[in-house]
Amino acid sequence: MASLHHIRTVATYESKTLFRSWFFRIFAILALVFVFFFNLFYQTKAGFPFDDMVALPSKVPFMNLYIINMAQAIIAIFLASDFLKRDKKLDTTEVIYMRSMSNADYVIGKTLGNLYVFLLLNVIALVMVAVFNLASPYSSFRLMPYFYYFFLVSVPTLLFILGLAFLLMSVIRNQALTFILLLGYIAATLFYLQGKFHFLFDYMAYRLPLTWSDFVGFGNLNSLLMQRGIYFFLGVGFICLTILLLKRLNQSKAVNGVVTVIGVGSLIFALVLGFSYVNQVSQFDNHRKEMIALNDRYALAPVMQLTRCDLDVKHKGNTITVVADMELKNTTIEPVKEIILTLNPGLSVTSVEGAKYQRDQQLLKIKPQNALAPGDSLQVKVRYAGTIDESLCYLEYDRERLDQITLDDNATIDKRNAFVQGDYVLLTPETRWYPTPGINYSSKGLAWLHKGFTHFSLTVEPANDSLKVLSQGEKTIGQNGTITFRDKKPLPQISLVMGNYQTLSVTVDSVQYSLTFLKGHNRFDEFFTEVKDSLAPVIRDLKNTFEAKLQLRYPFNRLELVEVPVQFYSYSHLWTAAREQVQPEMVFLPEGGYMVSGANFALSKRWAERRSKRTNESITERESEEDLFRDFVDGALLSADEGRGFRMRIGGPGRNADDNPNPYFIFPDYYTYVNEINSPKYPIMNRVVESYLVERTSDDRPGFMRNFMGMSSDEKGNMELQDKSFAQVLQDQNDPDIVDNIIQTKGEFLFALMKAAAGEDKFDNVLNSFLEKNRFRETGIDDLKNDLASSFNLQLDDYLSSWYNSKELPGYLVNDVEAVKVKDGDRTPTMVAFHLSNTGKEPGVVKFTFRLGGQGGRGRRFGGGGEAETVERIVAIAPHQTKRIGVLLNEEPRMMMTNTFASANIPAVLTQRFEKIELDEKRTPFNGEEVIDYDSGMAPNETIVDNEDPEFKLVQPESSSFLKKIFQAQLIDNKDQKYKGLNFWRPPVKWTLTTNTNFYGKTVRSAYYTKGGAGDREAIWNVPIKDAGYYTVYVYVPKINMRWRGEDKGEYTYTIHHDDGEDDPAVDIKSTDGGWVELGAYYFSPDTAKIELTNKTEASIVYADAVKLVKEK
Repeated sequence: MASLHHIRTVATYESKTLFRSWFFRIFAILALVFVFFFNLFYQTKAGFPFDDMVALPSKVPFMNLYIINMAQAIIAIFLASDFLKRDKKLDTTEVIYMRSMSNADYVIGKTLGNLYVFLLLNVIALVMVAVFNLASPYSSFRLMPYFYYFFLVSVPTLLFILGLAFLLMSVIRNQALTFILLLGYIAATLFYLQGKFHFLFDYMAYRLPLTWSDFVGFGNLNSLLMQRGIYFFLGVGFICLTILLLKRLNQSKAVNGVVTVIGVGSLIFALVLGFSYVNQVSQFDNHRKEMIALNDRYALAPVMQLTRCDLDVKHKGNTITVVADMELKNTTIEPVKEIILTLNPGLSVTSVEGAKYQRDQQLLKIKPQNALAPGDSLQVKVRYAGTIDESLCYLEYDRERLDQITLDDNATIDKRNAFVQGDYVLLTPETRWYPTPGINYSSKGLAWLHKGFTHFSLTVEPANDSLKVLSQGEKTIGQNGTITFRDKKPLPQISLVMGNYQTLSVTVDSVQYSLTFLKGHNRFDEFFTEVKDSLAPVIRDLKNTFEAKLQLRYPFNRLELVEVPVQFYSYSHLWTAAREQVQPEMVFLPEGGYMVSGANFALSKRWAERRSKRTNESITERESEEDLFRDFVDGALLSADEGRGFRMRIGGPGRNADDNPNPYFIFPDYYTYVNEINSPKYPIMNRVVESYLVERTSDDRPGFMRNFMGMSSDEKGNMELQDKSFAQVLQDQNDPDIVDNIIQTKGEFLFALMKAAAGEDKFDNVLNSFLEKNRFRETGIDDLKNDLASSFNLQLDDYLSSWYNSKELPGYLVNDVEAVKVKDGDRTPTMVAFHLSNTGKEPGVVKFTFRLGGQGGRGRRFGGGGEAETVERIVAIAPHQTKRIGVLLNEEPRMMMTNTFASANIPAVLTQRFEKIELDEKRTPFNGEEVIDYDSGMAPNETIVDNEDPEFKLVQPESSSFLKKIFQAQLIDNKDQKYKGLNFWRPPVKWTLTTNTNFYGKTVRSAYYTKGGAGDREAIWNVPIKDAGYYTVYVYVPKINMRWRGEDKGEYTYTIHHDDGEDDPAVDIKSTDGGWVELGAYYFSPDTAKIELTNKTEASIVYADAVKLVKEK
């Protein structure tokens, strides 16, 4: 057998050799220096408190070890693969080779020596981190995660990469080739294989869900142990193979036999773990497909109304036992023989009283003795027990989409939909933990969609007395320790939470506001010492301001913010704006406020202090604390979109900045869980109303980020609508993310049409009144139609059919925009006048927003400001119609934004900035709209060739470098998108199509752009000429200034081929204001005028947009 003495001797000398290696010394010093300054900056007052570390104490060791592990996994390759070459070259082991020891002694000793050196470095780094952690004024200390991450991250990674390096070096016996293969393998796992098969190939744990929660620990410990076990046992197997392949005389056949058994056994066990790991995901996906297929068979089945549901829940360990006493009413027009209910498949039904039943996976089929007649009710009592099978949740998300969201939205945190554990329970309606009528999803459209209101009562017996129980309704505690919740009003759903919680409450204007958090997690009191007992006025002001925007009042008598495990995650449904984080009367916030806007109070306070010093602004401690509280509530609860600002991301690049909905937005408590407008013909109607109401709380802002992405999500949706009707899009659901944006824009379009016909304020008043009188009950769309018809003589059916079924889109031209000051009696208002044309075949509507000013303001994190005052004007326009629009404003506008909603326009929101506005005393004030002769945007004597036209051509040589092609392809994250983003810092070397509001175009404002160069790339406009004569040539030169870039310098040189030869006029781009630039008049014969532009310029960017020829009279 292997001698422990020999192994220790080899390990000792190997570790000493590595310690003397300058390569390792430099790496170790750099690693420790990095750890020191990283923690100095993020854990002390010398820097800024890092969000992740403040919210989650386990992130402190994790983030440090995470970065070190990636570096050491690469460094270990160089040191480990050097062992044979170094031994032979330096004779460092000659004295050991001579000794009577087995190959196992030698290789195991070498392995342990390498492990000792690297793991010692890890331990020293973690001790340093722990010292910072204990002394940090920001982050809490948790001991166990230090051990968890050491053994789950460092040990398997090092053992695997050392074993692989030893094995390859033993087989190939060429260090350079071994380096190349190993580095290639690392690159493949990082950039290609990493996300495959649910991160099976992620040997460095780069994106594994390793975040540890104070509530529940790891989100899925079994999967983690399997994945890390794969690489641990592969490492052991590779080391055993290295022992067998070592070119040295064997000392013991018995040892070789043992090594062979261990090596083969380890490799087989690793393969079994790998198969089990992948099979686990495959079974999950297959089960979801089976449930979808089953749902599709019952998509058109009649849906009962659950009028009453009394739930009795007993919690024990990892299971719940429930009795559901229900009343089901037939609200259809036909008798029903079989009632379809959905219940989580992890919950086994033991009995049903009141009817026969059949269980088929997630479906519970209730079969009454006689068919249930219309209007009749059935009483049933269902008994079931078990735990939650999360595969039922969010069935519309396939594996590809789930994995993509995992990659985009921080893969290091597991995404769980429910928890049932001995010390914690979290159940939301998405899990179907109680029976609900109908199905929960169908791939055959939205005909299945139904939501009703139910009188709920809930009685809970927790597993132990230390668990606090939370749910909707009034809470009472029975003598036997049971807790009962009873709702005064019917609700569409309820949820259940149990945990070791502590609650703080305050009542303001008859509404009780509560904050419930895990005991020991009170990390906010220190930031609100002055306003702790006087938050009522601040809360009242925040609530009133939000409700003034939304124009709806809060319908419940309490609101509870509940801290939940960081792994709790919800995906969006296209048929509702609500996410599972928001429930009736409750909002679930991730522990520590992780990634919640404004929840890092320490960081917000530091920024506020720095801003005060910089601006010499004096604010009291009370005012500072009020600002902290307002920023948190505004960002976390009252904003439709998340606002995280800049943040270092570990485990994923982050979601699309253009479309980042806030899952904690409290809007569902104002509408989604209170009202329901049902329409079998238009099943998406309730979601459309949601989108319109949400838009009330948002402000139109310039599409800053869309310029960098090429197209906004709304514009991608509009492109989808160019080939399909709204109904077809909802039926197909090819890209759910885009469908959600289509619902938003189509909803805004529909309501803008109705507001234009009825008057904005009047329409909103009638809609608000309708919603108020129909709270806590389901209403049909006919009820809304009747209210609109009686108030405005507005027939909703006149709009709905074409809006839902037409494949045509309106398209708009906004021309001749000017802003002047005019005399209007004693006033001198600013008049903005322009022409609006609809080039489409469908009626259209446009919203114009004028931003009048409003600069700066205290209380914003990055120097943002108070909201600018705006004036809006909605204009409806018929197909192929032009209107002259005039708007009188009391203040000078800085900008006009044109929102075209669902249209053929790209960009969908056009912006027009106004610089210096002059007084024109001769102009007659005009405020209104009038129909004028149709304007197509081009005069009779003009010929325009745009870059979108077939007469426009490009010349660009292909790159000859294969590696360059591969590298450039990796940089393009929207390579399947027609219009790419504008990259000002690194313009593309090839002509690239992009869009911007400053480009020329009728409905599509686009241009090609490329990097200034040597003239090897060319744009050609072939302008058709019908009649011979002199033509004035214009080129459209856009001007896009970014404040941080400054103005571009250089000239664009055009080549004009005309009857008298060629001319090469140049345009100094700095001297142009953007728009049409005259190049001169030239004589052209009938045929084609050829105009060229190359990329030969000193300017950093060349734009190829449009050319216009105007025939001289």
